[in-house]
Amino acid sequence: MQDKVSVIVPAYNVGKYIERCVDSLEQQTYQNVEIVIVDDCSSDDTWDICQKLSNKEDNIILIRHNVNQGQEITREDGIAVSTGKWIMFLDADDTYTTDGIELVMKLAEKYDPDWVLCPHEKIINDKHVTCSFSIEQGLYSPEDLSKHIFVDIPLDVLSCIGSKVYKKSFLIKNNLHFDLRYKYNEDGAYTYSCIEASDRILLADIPYYQYWIRTSGSIQTSYRDNMFQTISNADHYLRDILTIFQSFSGGVREGYYMRRAVIMLACLVNEVKFRNYNRYREAVKIVREDSDFLEASAIALTKKGSRGAKTMFICIKYHLKVILYFLLYFKMRVLG
Repeated sequence: MQDKVSVIVPAYNVGKYIERCVDSLEQQTYQNVEIVIVDDCSSDDTWDICQKLSNKEDNIILIRHNVNQGQEITREDGIAVSTGKWIMFLDADDTYTTDGIELVMKLAEKYDPDWVLCPHEKIINDKHVTCSFSIEQGLYSPEDLSKHIFVDIPLDVLSCIGSKVYKKSFLIKNNLHFDLRYKYNEDGAYTYSCIEASDRILLADIPYYQYWIRTSGSIQTSYRDNMFQTISNADHYLRDILTIFQSFSGGVREGYYMRRAVIMLACLVNEVKFRNYNRYREAVKIVREDSDFLEASAIALTKKGSRGAKTMFICIKYHLKVILYFLLYFKMRVLG
């Protein structure tokens, strides 16, 4: 008999997409799938569509929040009512490939891991791009896996919550939760906590998760309050885990500091694009005083660093923050 798989679907104002999402689950070749939709007090027609879908199918559990509580709590509530042995997550504007769950579960039942890490697809203007790892499929200890982060396992593969399958008993036993301290990378931090707590991690080369990129209306096109601190919290958490597993050296260390350079630049762009010069000045000060600044600067200023990161560090080092502000402003407002 097939193990039951519970797919948690947080839903907030996704009336345009929720039916496509649920259809991708109902069409799975794997038969024992439970769909848990948690509507986070949507103000559009999301709830009405969910009710219609539930009336047609007997494998859908519906929950509705009376007030908006955010994606972290929404996912937690979905886990709480789920009855499957395995937990998966699917954002309501994304989809699974039709045979995705079946292919992953064949390996999960064979190897019996704590959780499974898979690649995923990004779909941009109908173009499919696979985000994958470059090491062999199979079982890994957390110590062995940590040696490949940034080197053979890109961070976006590690951080994509939808391309993972978790044994529910593993999540409960280790009291693993989404944490608001890591907002804007809470998915990555959740994965990091799973690495820290696990014994057996299965890498499966099955890109079943289809991440549909929208060019407008998503969180990436809006201001992120306290962005740098929350993402830094997650990055530092990962650094601590890598250090504990004695993996924070060589390419792993270099990849980490290149990541920090990207986040520092993104933080400044966030302020220039959505706020004002005074907020930008405060952000520059925060970036300059960050514990990773010197190491990130040293690595980014090599030929491996991006032009944007190099420009940022040079301007901050030589107190040219006004010039940096206008360079960023010009790039966003004029060049787009």
